[in-house]
Amino acid sequence: QPPLVTVRRGYGRCEEMMILFIAAARSVGIPARTASAPFWSFTDNNHAWTEVWTPDGWTFIGAAEPANRLAEAWFTRSTQRALMVLSHAIGVYDTPQTLQMENGVTTLVTTEIYAPTHMHAFTVLDEQGAHAPGATVTLYAVTYGGLFPMEELKTGDDGSVSIPLGRAD
Repeated sequence: QPPLVTVRRGYGRCEEMMILFIAAARSVGIPARTASAPFWSFTDNNHAWTEVWTPDGWTFIGAAEPANRLAEAWFTRSTQRALMVLSHAIGVYDTPQTLQMENGVTTLVTTEIYAPTHMHAFTVLDEQGAHAPGATVTLYAVTYGGLFPMEELKTGDDGSVSIPLGRAD
């Protein structure tokens, strides 16, 4: 929901609080973007929060943390166990973190801000054993709540795609 709806209602989930905080930060000139773990592997839930730009690069911030410090929030240990953390930026950014660019928004894989990652490569072959360019590779999250589609990737001209993923559980 839009920031003013959250203010008017006086409540919201993590996503609404994130949107409200980003609007407030940007209104005073602080670059801010969304961040989220589509699924935690250790529960059937997810979480969304805010990343802000600092002289050291992008870092995360909690909402009402007792420590009142950057890169330290109640979900810090959870993000260290995340399979994937995604951030979204308005605009077109061609970076090593770019997952996709669509409708003026760039989706970035920012897991390495939170946890060690390993590059996972997938190659899709057709029925004849030839590389399949443009094939869809769907990543699924397995949680206590079931099996959920998490992200869709498209193979390149060589029929392969790679993505950095966290260790997860």
